[in-house]
Amino acid sequence: MVGAGAVIAGGIILDGIFGSFFAKKEQDKFNAIALEQLPATWQLLITLRILPPKSSLIMDQERIIRQLAGNAPVFQSLLEGIPKEQYLWKPSPEKWCLLEVLCHLYDEEREDFRTRVRHVMEHPGTAPPSIDPAGWVIKRDYIGQNYEQKLDAFLEERTLSIQWLDSLENAPWQNAFPHGHFGPMSADYFLRNWLAHDYLHFRQIVRLKHQYLRSHTPQGLDYAGEW
Repeated sequence: MVGAGAVIAGGIILDGIFGSFFAKKEQDKFNAIALEQLPATWQLLITLRILPPKSSLIMDQERIIRQLAGNAPVFQSLLEGIPKEQYLWKPSPEKWCLLEVLCHLYDEEREDFRTRVRHVMEHPGTAPPSIDPAGWVIKRDYIGQNYEQKLDAFLEERTLSIQWLDSLENAPWQNAFPHGHFGPMSADYFLRNWLAHDYLHFRQIVRLKHQYLRSHTPQGLDYAGEW
């Protein structure tokens, strides 16, 4: 049964605006390419206005940058004012604590996303400097860092990132380098994954805070709802 809001066109069911047509696998393919490069069915649907114009189906870089900027106070709200007992707490020995998550965010901001966006813009076709996020946890002694100082440092790095991104004019977002596993990795690809990385760690931070609360609440938390 097709819902009342669905449209059938060219053998493809479009539920609402996107529906199953824009499953994640297809969205990943739908990057900044010309209309004539899209599959013929997509071109037809857009031309017939069954789908919105192509430009409205892609989150543009400026919107992503604004969300990266807006995420800074979210991180600050989630991470500031936490006592040492809590930011060092782990649900199990192999998991990260909040301090380790914060150190990871700091290093990723400086040495992964900002560096890689810039590198592929300025040196397309060449691999950016290597990174070792998992290894840095031990090599850089994340657990021994000062939590408050690291939070301030991360927020400062995000400010520097936004200042740099805002300074770009006619940026070559499609510049890329070939990766053996992921295929072509463009500046646009890294920018979008930068924002996704924020969201993944929002989830991780909130989960850690929920787990800590649950482990320190004798009555249970079932009334709040299922996690």
